[in-house]
Amino acid sequence: MRYLWKGFWKGVRGLCDKYGALLIFDEVVTGIGQTGTMFACQYEGVTPDILVTGKGLTSGYVPGSAVLCRKEIGEDKYSLGQRLYEAMLENGLITELESRRNLENVVVVMHPALITSRENVEEAVEIIDKSLRACLK
Repeated sequence: MRYLWKGFWKGVRGLCDKYGALLIFDEVVTGIGQTGTMFACQYEGVTPDILVTGKGLTSGYVPGSAVLCRKEIGEDKYSLGQRLYEAMLENGLITELESRRNLENVVVVMHPALITSRENVEEAVEIIDKSLRACLK
């Protein structure tokens, strides 16, 4: 099958660069080798500013996902990681802050229990939303 959209994502990348917008790729389904390359964005040689991935990340053995970003975004914000961690803790959500200096980033890690209820998840999402809003003001 011929790829009909060739050049589309390079054009989107160019527009994002021109107007200072972030290019975010959600590769939860298409990432980690699902399309023949590590990430589908590699087919056109486009590097997003932020990349979201999951599913294949843990081979489905445990729930897991990741948000990856360019170094410049992390440096401009990953004090953001520390502030987010502290805000979530203050709001009642216990997480883990993991510093990965070799990757030059900070990761906020959550470890939900296997018996986590829907209500627990909804409460956690509300706390994350509230905490992010507070950190981004």
